[in-house]
Amino acid sequence: MSRGGALLAVAGGVALVLGLALGRGRTTLGVLDAGFLFFAGVAAGGLAVSIAIRLALGGWAASLLAHAEAPFGFLLPALVPLALLVLMPHAWMPDLGRPSAPRAARDLAGAALLLLAGCAYLRRRSAALGIVYELLYVAVLSSWAVDLAMGLGPWAPSTVMPAVYFISVFVAGLCLATLRLVLAPDSDPAVRYDAGKLVFGFVSFWGYLLFAEFLPTWYENIPDETALIFARWHGPWRSLLLAVLGTVGAVPFGVLLTEWAKRQRVLLGIATASALSGVLLQCLVLVLPPLHLPGGVPDFVLGAVLLAGLAGLFATAAARA
Repeated sequence: MSRGGALLAVAGGVALVLGLALGRGRTTLGVLDAGFLFFAGVAAGGLAVSIAIRLALGGWAASLLAHAEAPFGFLLPALVPLALLVLMPHAWMPDLGRPSAPRAARDLAGAALLLLAGCAYLRRRSAALGIVYELLYVAVLSSWAVDLAMGLGPWAPSTVMPAVYFISVFVAGLCLATLRLVLAPDSDPAVRYDAGKLVFGFVSFWGYLLFAEFLPTWYENIPDETALIFARWHGPWRSLLLAVLGTVGAVPFGVLLTEWAKRQRVLLGIATASALSGVLLQCLVLVLPPLHLPGGVPDFVLGAVLLAGLAGLFATAAARA
């Protein structure tokens, strides 16, 4: 897995260089932004899941925690794409022609602090350090949501969208850990059941947050606020948005309703894999619509190779944990 991931990472790096050299900076860095939000978010969210379970004295989850913590190492190489995104806004952000020093410093310093806090926690396993990490997780990922997603369009800022983002990747981190547990040959059905209950609960909470974003926007009907939703509801983005609602919300909720389903490897695996893929689509829907990309086969191939490269780098980091 590590060798295959390394090859994918190299292919993604080549695609990044080619995309910038061929003048497709908006597509290249836009997809890189969505991929960063997903993979770096899952890496940070997995450790947040582990710390939250330990702070809650969840002794049942001992076999789950290592799976949740494994991808955290991706945060170190993720600093490179983050630096490209915040230092080259002129190449892909439609309304920002030059680097914003406060924005770049906030995002890079926040990511570095989150990485240091996570490493310190993993060395000492201190409850106090765990609390510090959780607080930084909320603050830093909220900053990413504002600067790398909401800041791409001319709409009013949303106070719920940062929470939607950091809870989404928290759910994705939990789902990835549960999926790894499902694929382990010696996983305990009782642990799978408890992990399934946790997935079911947080998927339900994700749906609540999304509704909390939509409902006041709908009844207030202020153009500055509805623009954020309408930009993702027209053209091809409607299908992707509906796919997000189905894969993150409907499929896991429907599959995991019964106790029996939560204990079954196949059904739990389907539910968690569906939610994972849906959160990736959600990050694409958050980032790409306001960029007004030209589309076409070249952009699709470029974006797919870039995402595959990030996935390879992510898998390599997780395999070395």
